[in-house]
Amino acid sequence: MNESSGRRRRSKEEWLQIVDGYPSRDCTRSEYLERHNISENALQYHLDKRKAKAKSFTSVSTSSSLSSEITFEFPSGIRLQIRN
Repeated sequence: MNESSGRRRRSKEEWLQIVDGYPSRDCTRSEYLERHNISENALQYHLDKRKAKAKSFTSVSTSSSLSSEITFEFPSGIRLQIRN
């Protein structure tokens, strides 16, 4: 715990829960920060970090030649079909 601010170091899992819970419909940003005992800068840092990670690409490879078509469906609803 940081004695001067009363805040403690959080794990990745704790930050994921905090960031996933924001924005909250039942409170303002200030209330959310106070409820979780975090600074505005810390919240913004982790929101930006999540946003940057969401924009990154994931490498996909396959070793099977059984199918001549592969379809990827993304959470956004976009569908990508690759035909051999």
